[in-house]
Amino acid sequence: MVACLLIKIDDRDKNGLHLCLDQSIHRIIEILILPEYPDCLCLHFQVEEKTPIWQMALNMESENIITGYGFGSTFLEAKSEAILTLSKRINDNECQMTVYGK
Repeated sequence: MVACLLIKIDDRDKNGLHLCLDQSIHRIIEILILPEYPDCLCLHFQVEEKTPIWQMALNMESENIITGYGFGSTFLEAKSEAILTLSKRINDNECQMTVYGK
């Protein structure tokens, strides 16, 4: 199965972002910046289980780093799901900032 993890990189993160990869993730296929999302780091994985990707996303979200993740039989499918998840998280974050005045 293919997984895609999108990590929104703020200006504060550009000088250093520490990623802890779960040891059960055996294969990173590529790391790239998508032209349509220049403020996101895109990680493309070959995985056997979804749990390590979910855990990575949860760990980053607990550090206030917005992420999106997706899975599929192709990178295109996984990337499309990851973009949807990322878009939802960005919208949720903007709503919280409006409500709580952050």
